[in-house]
Amino acid sequence: MNNPNFDVLEAFFHWWLGGWKGGLFPSVHEGVTKIGNDFTGLVLYRQGPFQVELWIVSPGTEIPDHAHPNIDSFLVHVTGDLTVFVGEEMVLGPVQTVARSDGVCKSNGHWIRIRPGQQHAGRTGPLGAAFLNIQLWLDGKPRSTDSDWKGDALNEEHKKKLVSIHAKAYVKSLRESCGSSTKEPGNTSGKEPGMEHSQEDSTSPYLTPGGRPPSAADVERYGGVSTVDA
Repeated sequence: MNNPNFDVLEAFFHWWLGGWKGGLFPSVHEGVTKIGNDFTGLVLYRQGPFQVELWIVSPGTEIPDHAHPNIDSFLVHVTGDLTVFVGEEMVLGPVQTVARSDGVCKSNGHWIRIRPGQQHAGRTGPLGAAFLNIQLWLDGKPRSTDSDWKGDALNEEHKKKLVSIHAKAYVKSLRESCGSSTKEPGNTSGKEPGMEHSQEDSTSPYLTPGGRPPSAADVERYGGVSTVDA
């Protein structure tokens, strides 16, 4: 039975946080992103539309106001001095990220939901910071978060990357537009009817230790999950 309150990203969020501690998930080989000297990203998990990244940001770094049009995500504080604004509201700051008397983070694991297209910004303090980004990609094609970006670039290196991405997307759209005008109607996939799903579309068992993310079938079979607001 369908449950209109079921949140597929939230289900994946709780599944991943509950399962990763049993061992390291198989990593994406080209899963490290460097953006200048201040930003380093590491893909910890990627399968289907889901992805988990760990980002490490240098001390005293500004993250300009921006949005990710294709990403629904939870940002999870791991360590360090991190302040995050969603719109004009400070949703994460010194109250949550300071250390206890024994040096341990006071509230390690504090999380924030950032919706697709939602404007947000941040900065790090003298210690720098690290955070997880647990994502559902609306276009089903996970990649480095800095490539799905609307707003001011992080730095000059990031600006060049965004220009390159936009140029490639423009050329691709032109080719697809020209190609579609010459194709005949009918089956143009090159596959036999009923064989639309390739082996790459199927779930690879070795990528899902401890289970798998929630699927559409899970939604119908098990219904909703409990929700926790930040």
